[in-house]
Amino acid sequence: MPKGPKGETRPGDVIGVEGFWSILKSGVIGTYHRVSRKYFPLYVADFQFRYNHRRNADIFGAAFGTMLERSAKVRLIALILASFLLTGAADAWSQQPQPETTQGQPSEVQGPNPTERQIEPNTQSQSAQDTMAGAKKDPAPKVKRGTNEGRERKSAQESENGWTGWAWVKNPITLFNALIVLFTCALAVSTGFLWWETKKAANAAQEGAAATRKAVELAERNAERQLRAYVSVNPGRFWELDPHHRTALSYHIMNSGETPAYNLRHGAVLTLAPFPLPPNYPFPEIKFSGGTFLPRNFPNLTGEASVEKAFTQEEIVTILKGESPGTRAYLFGEVRYDSFERERYVRFCFSMAGWFDAAPLAEQGSWTDLNKAVAGVTLFWHHNPTYNNAD
Repeated sequence: MPKGPKGETRPGDVIGVEGFWSILKSGVIGTYHRVSRKYFPLYVADFQFRYNHRRNADIFGAAFGTMLERSAKVRLIALILASFLLTGAADAWSQQPQPETTQGQPSEVQGPNPTERQIEPNTQSQSAQDTMAGAKKDPAPKVKRGTNEGRERKSAQESENGWTGWAWVKNPITLFNALIVLFTCALAVSTGFLWWETKKAANAAQEGAAATRKAVELAERNAERQLRAYVSVNPGRFWELDPHHRTALSYHIMNSGETPAYNLRHGAVLTLAPFPLPPNYPFPEIKFSGGTFLPRNFPNLTGEASVEKAFTQEEIVTILKGESPGTRAYLFGEVRYDSFERERYVRFCFSMAGWFDAAPLAEQGSWTDLNKAVAGVTLFWHHNPTYNNAD
């Protein structure tokens, strides 16, 4: 088991290693089917890089950056090795022995006065002197001067005039230094072109990665829109619509999406307010119930909203008439739930359009008959445009 910096065990590291090997085995078996022993370390390195950069949004940029860094190191090492090899070759060539001077010719030595030069006689044996004497009696035929002597004279004249021409080519050190400079320039130019092409490829890869991320994000949003939970609310029926009790109104919560709504909380308030609502009318404070779970196509989840105090007879008559403009009964509420790891909400506001036929029962005070009549009828409610929104 891996150890931490203080020697403690870290079980999480073992879990991470097991997860990595599981991914590697799944990739080898499911994708490549068969991997040779020779190239297996390369497959492991590939999976290792992808696993270590699994949370990196720009994994292509990281791969190209690593490639550029390694290629730059390789080119630098190649340049250094080539420079050492060429310098060594030039040094070896310069240390080759030079041809010896011709014997038999007098050598010039300087006397006490530097301007005077003395000729040092050659110490030769008697036989060599007799040979030279015989050579003087029978002189050798004159040999026509070749082109090399003319070139040497021309080079000497150019040196005196300040121009050496191509004489530097004969110096091996100078020649190899020039070759090193040319090789370095060629390597620098090729490196520049390689950097430019690699940069273009990296930019193209980054653009492709960005396009891929956008496509993935678009696909995720489309899948979320198609599969997420969609919660809606509809008003229900009145309970105890009389001046002796606190009137309550039920509402039904439905999920028409493809996935459940998690941690669903809801609350509503029943109150009287002017119709239509003023632009700056404050939304009432909602007290939410505990979280619950609402599956897809589940039968209605029922909530209940009640008034703070009982309606008076005049208020009940006004509610049933539903005059416009006037005063109406409003249902304010909100539902919050989680879907795809995000909190969603539904805010609703309904106003009762009234039921004019039941108004005489409220005027007469027949509350039992009124509640029986209201319980068997579906009342009509208006959606207020201000406070009906959802996410």
